[in-house]
Amino acid sequence: MPILCEPSTSAGRLLYSIGGDVRAVDSLSEAARMLDRDPSEILVVIGPRAPAREALAFAASLRMSRPAVSVILTRHEVDVALLTSALQSGVREVVQVGDDAALVAACRRSYEVSRRMVADTPVIQEAGRHGQIVTVFSAKGGCGKTTLATNLGVVLAKGTGYQVCIVDLDLAFGDVAISMQLDPARTVVDALPMAGHLDTTGAASLLTRYRPGLEVLLAPVTPRRSPLRWSASC
Repeated sequence: MPILCEPSTSAGRLLYSIGGDVRAVDSLSEAARMLDRDPSEILVVIGPRAPAREALAFAASLRMSRPAVSVILTRHEVDVALLTSALQSGVREVVQVGDDAALVAACRRSYEVSRRMVADTPVIQEAGRHGQIVTVFSAKGGCGKTTLATNLGVVLAKGTGYQVCIVDLDLAFGDVAISMQLDPARTVVDALPMAGHLDTTGAASLLTRYRPGLEVLLAPVTPRRSPLRWSASC
């Protein structure tokens, strides 16, 4: 059930636009307390009456403590500076007040992203344990790096309860995509515009799922799709 942060005197249209069951609160502090009481909540819409600086600080705090919670910011005026600050703070989308269709679409998209993030969170977690990086490397081509990496990823993900991500850093050929028969919608090249402000949500959007528990950050499947490679050779 989404949380709407907007004083009750001006929340009527936003409540109508979002639709369904919505819990309205008057302040960001109330929204924070409601999130503390409800660990399952994944969507917060911040109305235009909330001060921009406080709203962005609220979103930045959630990005660290509850990364699966989507924050949608509504404003009377939307400009480049606001969009930049919102992106840096972890706001999922910014919608102009009065654009009801855009708000509904933003809620739907944000909910789906958050729902996927929650579904992909490992059920089994051990306190004090962190992820480990296994590097498969060789200076010689054709020695089995891709075969070893992909099979190792499948074995580690199968029945362990942990999430595994294979990162293909062979930017010239993208053999992992070919070996696993994946057609990537996005590749590591799409991370370039996120440089300096890549967060959990942005990273998740770059991954291609192979099976439950195993996702892949793919390299371009052909050299001409890799601006990293061409710029390095100039």
